[in-house]
Amino acid sequence: YTHITFYRILMQVNQLQDSRYQSMDVLVPENGYEEMHGWLGDPLWEPPRKVVHCDLEARPGYITKQAHEYEDTPHVMQQKILLLAQLVRRSEKCLVYTGAGISTSSGINDYATRGQHTQMNIPRLRSPLEAQPTYAHRSLAAMYRAGMIHQWVQQNHDGLPQKAGFPQHMINEIHGAWYDPSNPVVPMSGSLRSDLFSSMIEWENQADLCLSMGTSMCGMNADRVFTTVANKGKAGSSIGGVIVNSQQTQFDSLSCLRIFGKIDTVMKLLMDELGLTTQPMTERYRPDVAREKIKQDDVFIIPYNRNGQRLSTDSSFLRPWNQKQSGTSHLTLLDLREGSVVRLVSGPYEGDTGEVLGKNREGHYRIQFSHVVKASKTPRPFERLLGSWWVEAAVKGTVDSIPVVNISK
Repeated sequence: YTHITFYRILMQVNQLQDSRYQSMDVLVPENGYEEMHGWLGDPLWEPPRKVVHCDLEARPGYITKQAHEYEDTPHVMQQKILLLAQLVRRSEKCLVYTGAGISTSSGINDYATRGQHTQMNIPRLRSPLEAQPTYAHRSLAAMYRAGMIHQWVQQNHDGLPQKAGFPQHMINEIHGAWYDPSNPVVPMSGSLRSDLFSSMIEWENQADLCLSMGTSMCGMNADRVFTTVANKGKAGSSIGGVIVNSQQTQFDSLSCLRIFGKIDTVMKLLMDELGLTTQPMTERYRPDVAREKIKQDDVFIIPYNRNGQRLSTDSSFLRPWNQKQSGTSHLTLLDLREGSVVRLVSGPYEGDTGEVLGKNREGHYRIQFSHVVKASKTPRPFERLLGSWWVEAAVKGTVDSIPVVNISK
């Protein structure tokens, strides 16, 4: 018999002998063991155990599954972690694709959790802006520092990767961001920003491994980053796609490795296997800015022109910020002092101006803009945040463009 045939016979025997299948205590696949373990998994591995029963759909109105939650048995989890570590070490272009599930242990609610919550000690936040990175966020940042992750496509808006120390220039916040005023949250019926979409396609084509974590992948356009890499894996032209989630998804059988469990738990096991350590959970992000790049408090010397575009690295273009020069090819100042006026240089509200109101308790800049929304012809005030990691990125010149530039009052 083939592995699959043997597995199906074994399942039939178990269903007769074990009443737990009748009570739906384990995941019963519809189309083979790949739904439980991925096509690199062992057909004889035990099925994941159901830890939360919920007959509701995880994402009503989308291509989704019921909201049951599952966990791999300890022995199978150990085997899957060993395999995942091997895949990560093999990868030369590893792409991470995350959804709301990676942030739930920080206190930010997701959409797909419909049953009784199984996670303990979840912080109660006055605002989701107060959320701090989970262990999983810090683990992915540690993997980046070790050269194991090369791009992060982030469905969430929460800025937790950056708070964990993952650099802004390596993140694609495809669905919008709370900490980037040029990239407001995209509604379900909205359009993705063209430059972010192009970058996503570029990475979709070059990635050899995609780690999908905490996303139900119910039909969003961005899900293509996983399906493309996973299909290349099945065709033998890449490593493939890995799914880490406690709920089922429509692409489970497409994955080369399918892990059921809490993301923080999975990442703790993976960190141990990779021999990596994370920053302490109490660590708070502070921008790394050289003193010589600070003209005065909240005023920074940056290698960007007056349109927010990064200057050429040719030293002839990097003239001192205060040297008179025609055109825009010289260093400029980013003045984020209270009362300074800025202009958005990209995004749906490109050209709109705003005034810096100060900083919030975490040190991110509060800016009040005036936007004309939809059919309204009258500008309305909107307060948005500029994450302090944008200052670090701007000073170091790591991003192609910055969200705002200064203008005269």
